[in-house]
Amino acid sequence: MDSILIDEARTPLIISGPAEMSPDTYYRVNRIIPNLRREVDFTVDEKDRHVMLTEEGMERAQKLLGLENMFSEENLEIVHFLDQALRAHHLYQLDVHYVVQDGQVIIVDEFTGRLMTGRRWSDGLHQAVEAKEGVRIERENQTLATITFQNYFRMYNRLAGMTGTADTEAGEFREIYGLDVSVIPTNKPNIRADQADQVYRSETEKFEAIVAEIIDCHKQGQPALVGTVSIEKSEKLSDLLKNRPYWRKRSQEWINRIRDLIPKSGLSASQVEELQALISKKPPIPCDEVDAAADRIEGKGTEKLAYFLRRLAETLEIEEQVTQGAKFNVLNAKYHDHEADIVAQAGRPGAITIATNMAGRGTDIILGGNAEKLIEHACSKLPEEATDAEKQAIADKIRAECIQGKEKVLKAGGLMIIGTERHESRRIDNQLRGRCGRQGDPGKSRFFLSLEDDLMRLFGGERIKNLAQRFGMEDGEVIEARLVTRSIRKAQKKVEDRNFEIRKYVIKYDDVMNKQREVIYRLRNDLLEGENPEEAFKAMAWNVFEDCTQAYLIPKVSPEDWDILGLEVNLFNSFNLRTTVEIPAEGDVEYAIDTIQKDLWKQIEEWYSERKGLSPTEEYWLALMRYIMLKNVDSKWMDHLLTMDHLKDSIGLRGYGGKDPLQEYQKDGFELFEEMYASLEREIVARIFRVEIVADQQRPMLKKRKMDIKPQSSAPPPSVGSSRRERRAQEHKKGRKPLYVRNK
Repeated sequence: MDSILIDEARTPLIISGPAEMSPDTYYRVNRIIPNLRREVDFTVDEKDRHVMLTEEGMERAQKLLGLENMFSEENLEIVHFLDQALRAHHLYQLDVHYVVQDGQVIIVDEFTGRLMTGRRWSDGLHQAVEAKEGVRIERENQTLATITFQNYFRMYNRLAGMTGTADTEAGEFREIYGLDVSVIPTNKPNIRADQADQVYRSETEKFEAIVAEIIDCHKQGQPALVGTVSIEKSEKLSDLLKNRPYWRKRSQEWINRIRDLIPKSGLSASQVEELQALISKKPPIPCDEVDAAADRIEGKGTEKLAYFLRRLAETLEIEEQVTQGAKFNVLNAKYHDHEADIVAQAGRPGAITIATNMAGRGTDIILGGNAEKLIEHACSKLPEEATDAEKQAIADKIRAECIQGKEKVLKAGGLMIIGTERHESRRIDNQLRGRCGRQGDPGKSRFFLSLEDDLMRLFGGERIKNLAQRFGMEDGEVIEARLVTRSIRKAQKKVEDRNFEIRKYVIKYDDVMNKQREVIYRLRNDLLEGENPEEAFKAMAWNVFEDCTQAYLIPKVSPEDWDILGLEVNLFNSFNLRTTVEIPAEGDVEYAIDTIQKDLWKQIEEWYSERKGLSPTEEYWLALMRYIMLKNVDSKWMDHLLTMDHLKDSIGLRGYGGKDPLQEYQKDGFELFEEMYASLEREIVARIFRVEIVADQQRPMLKKRKMDIKPQSSAPPPSVGSSRRERRAQEHKKGRKPLYVRNK
């Protein structure tokens, strides 16, 4: 639940369709990206995920693309393509943010690690990534509809759910959704042991320590589930578990360091001779003997040498296990088809499972193995003529093995959870820990971190790294300090607060769109579900007529000075009506305006009735009218969404002028919507008054809609003299709101 309502709520939901574009531009821009220099031609902000061209970079890109002026009107799209190409190359990584399968770029969900088939990044980013990977570029998408998760779920009258990791976000649930979080005690006491984090200087040291922990668990018969933050990291770890040459090389490096340190250690001649003989043995050197040697020499002045010997023993043990072929399973988005089978057996004695965040979310990993799954798998291999007795014997044997396996796992301490990196959200870490210790079972969890991890690197890891170097920490030595623990906690809190601000920013701006969305979708629903679209059309026609006459029949101007020719041209453009406007000889200005308006509106009604009469049937005419109106509504709304996106991208610059960007966005957004709606009405009216019905055209097969609601009344348009306030009162008396009444 929190994955949807909190994590994914930073990005709005978008329904999109293909737009016109040429893939050649993406390929052309992509070719110059390797020639642009980081920190010289462009800067990268990994925290906010932005890439910015410098002045020097703009000139260089312009030269590489062979353009005279990259910022001329005809080349403005090139700048957009260039920005997206830089983001694709420097912010989006293969096997982290996306994978390439069957010649397609597929997005990987950063929270669950699953493939998001069918989803595409918008605004040309997906096409830039496709150009980077050299696959076929699909057509760029155009936004057809958009809504945030927050506004979507707030449309429900009742909202509730269950999750094990909502308590840390209780404030956001209350503020955004109006939901209180209640903590329910577990069915059985939680006896999981959450061990202290181990922090290393580099990622290489961290991964070596993780492999050592995995091998130790495997030897004890304790199942281990290793959680990684990306596909890339899960595959890097799996490579280490089968890369024998790497561990042999590391063993030799430790031997060389020990050999260099022995003369400086102050050991006796016999001890030196013993150590030299031990490290000079032909491989494989027994790791137990190396460990025993470390115990014997450990004392004042020899701590460093003892530490090197222990690291050698650890590396030799890993090399031995890798040589024997330690079995393990990798579970990530590339192998999601086998998820159920892998998770089902992740609790067997000595099982090693390396997984991304998708690792069996919401399922119990059964200690000792899932007997029913094993039975199903074993019975599927039996010949068809196998008897029930044979199947039962296999089932009994497997169940007995699983019971024995569970006892062995419980004795080893239950399932071991190994985290390879802290996630930016504490909830994701808690979800990983929650894979073990379920239903009262024992379990352990520990996170292995490095100062090169993204979270530490972006939020304070450099300061800790400098301290570690100042204290002269050795390769592979664990950093254990309250400063580190506090820094990790602060870094996660920083990111969580920042993400909350992003979500609040998204919803505040979407609230502006939400009001506009309600107007457009109410109109669309009335057109789709209503029996008669004439009512909506006549209201639009009146709005267009009123705008037209108010622009030319100005009360403060003498009738002799009115632009009557301009009014006649405007009436033709809007209503396809050729007419002569005559100013009454008697009466004041108000009388003249009222008389002309009544006469013109009567002509428009008669002209409409005449055109409607040309239709074979009234049903045919209403279907045609509904089609034209819906087509125009969708087209105008799509263009408006794009305009609002551009406004949102640029509105932040007004903050430099001392203005509130949100208030400016609300004001400009309202004005743009008013303009769009007025343009929509004009276009619909003009098209319906110009549509030609061909006599021999085949009629569409129209089925009468089955409606559970009462058909809307075909009320006449409001009288010419009625004001907007009176019209709203009339609508209120009918028991419903008008579609939309524009401000004049």
